[in-house]
Amino acid sequence: MRVDRTPEPPGQAVNALGHWYANVLTLNRTPLVVAISERSLLSVVLTGAPFSSLATRFPHALAQLLQALGVPEDQVAAEVACMFPLTIAATASRKLLGCLNQYAFELSVHLEAEPRAGLMERQLWLSENISSVIGYSAPRELALELLAARGRQ
Repeated sequence: MRVDRTPEPPGQAVNALGHWYANVLTLNRTPLVVAISERSLLSVVLTGAPFSSLATRFPHALAQLLQALGVPEDQVAAEVACMFPLTIAATASRKLLGCLNQYAFELSVHLEAEPRAGLMERQLWLSENISSVIGYSAPRELALELLAARGRQ
């Protein structure tokens, strides 16, 4: 996969969920991309192929996940709009790299336990997994709080 990258880390995120960090993993010979929010650890799981369209597919996949979590449509639209333009840069946070690795492991376990589950079911399952990185909260709860707080501003 060839992606143009910025040489410097991106500036301060203006969206409620912050920057997103992603990694590619292969489960059952299928490349998947797992992206997590730096502020809530909410995860978006997409099929990898075609990699060239990830930047186009990611905002739509995030919007679908937020809608499935019950986020009001105006907050979904505002969050997705704040993400543009998308910038791809190297991941600088070891903590988030560790979370990405943990999610990859958890997805492999979930795939074995629930082989017929779709990507949305896997995303919703990951959104309920409590993490010490975010104060022993579930990513879903924290994402909803962040988005609601942003909506009140």
